[in-house]
Amino acid sequence: MTTLIHSEDQLGLDGLGEQGDAFGPVRIALIDSAGYCYCELPLDLHMLLIALGNTGKSAALQALKLFLLPEDSLKKAEKKFRFAHKSGYYSGEQSHSFYFPAANSMLILEVENAFGYHCQILFVGRGALRYERLFVPARLDAISPFIWNKSLGDCGCPEAQFSPTLMREQLKKK
Repeated sequence: MTTLIHSEDQLGLDGLGEQGDAFGPVRIALIDSAGYCYCELPLDLHMLLIALGNTGKSAALQALKLFLLPEDSLKKAEKKFRFAHKSGYYSGEQSHSFYFPAANSMLILEVENAFGYHCQILFVGRGALRYERLFVPARLDAISPFIWNKSLGDCGCPEAQFSPTLMREQLKKK
């Protein structure tokens, strides 16, 4: 079990402009990825993750590389992403099966900028070791119902019928 401890202090890049012109990552969510069913971590607050070794604390933060580098494949991951283990770097196959082990695996990065919030969603792509990106002009809370079914209580489960196209259409109606 991973324990998250955070304070209410903002770590955003305040001070880059006028008050309220924050820019930076707000949250990362891992769905059926990196050993988590569902994991959501704040990135704009001080935080301390406490858990036993080899339970995914670093892996959740290392996933940020997938958002920040202009890639859509984990081929040659050991050179491009350099996901490290004790004796070297994980291969593309190992990295893909870790971050995208199932058809419904995805990673979501919520970002704030001067225009508001948006989410970048990474999900299993077509082709070997590939992943795709979808940018949605909405907060994570707004897109969560399309991704995670909470009808079973707090734990929930992945939404079986996730479709980027359907999500876009439903968000346009709101």
